[in-house]
Amino acid sequence: MGLVTIPSAPILSYRASIAKKSNACDNRPVVSLCLGGFLLDFLDPNLSSMIAAFFVAAARTFYTGALSAMSPAATTLISLSVSIIVAWGFYHASGGVEGWPVQGLLWFAAVGIVGTMGARYISFLSIKLVGLARGSIVVQTSLIWSALMAVFILGERITLSVGLGGLSIMLGSILLVSEDTSIRKAIPARYYLAPLLTAFCLALSHIFLRFGFSWIPSAALGMGIASSAALFLSLIVMPFIGLEAPRSWQRRPVLTVLLGGLCNATAAVFFQTALKNGKMIEVLPINRLSVLMIIFFSWLFFRKQEAVTPRVVFGGLLSVMGAWVIVSK
Repeated sequence: MGLVTIPSAPILSYRASIAKKSNACDNRPVVSLCLGGFLLDFLDPNLSSMIAAFFVAAARTFYTGALSAMSPAATTLISLSVSIIVAWGFYHASGGVEGWPVQGLLWFAAVGIVGTMGARYISFLSIKLVGLARGSIVVQTSLIWSALMAVFILGERITLSVGLGGLSIMLGSILLVSEDTSIRKAIPARYYLAPLLTAFCLALSHIFLRFGFSWIPSAALGMGIASSAALFLSLIVMPFIGLEAPRSWQRRPVLTVLLGGLCNATAAVFFQTALKNGKMIEVLPINRLSVLMIIFFSWLFFRKQEAVTPRVVFGGLLSVMGAWVIVSK
């Protein structure tokens, strides 16, 4: 059923390396970086995904505080640079993996090109064409694309509880990002292809990531390669797609973006570990709880910009209920 051959040798080798390196670190403190990557592997994937959602929300909150003084291009470059440093540092500190098959490197690079860079640029375009709120609603359909790909490409099965939970989280996310005001401006239907393509690219990047893990089962390496490819491509295409170069480097906004980048990198490590060890149809809906957490953080720190309405409360309850259905299956 799969479109590619998923080799078993790297996975068996990885399991053996976990046992070997865990034994080697038995006499070290629990917080040792030597065990860091392997402790994440022993976390429940759904819990890892939920932790990732928290750090995604924290990162977006930091970015919101900095974007008034810094350009999106500068924010992107700093965020990617921090992700690269954290990923490679975590990879080397945890001992790495035995081999780097070129197939795995190419899949990870594709994640950076299609997901990290491609989806981000198309999302900027969708905001320009259909607006932030309407574009965000369509982007939530990435859960549908991901579920279809997980079933037809990876061969995963959707149970009733997972299906209902994922649907509940998607509907809750749509309520959270939708606006109360009526839409007065007529928007051509073709413009909605931009946010729809963003959702498709996000789902496709998750499939590419799983393919990469089948060759190189290392979340840190996958994150490092993907972020490096995205940064390299960003520097090349920035002059051609209208992303302006950074105009200023004020200390406080830079520090805020650095904190956001650190949270974003931490989220990526947890999320990619969850995606490597868990099922896409469960991990991805849980990760969408980040939308609820972003709303909460926005209300907590930017109350003039974010009001808690009955729609937001109902959307939050739907999302939490969906997550509970999935994890209690």
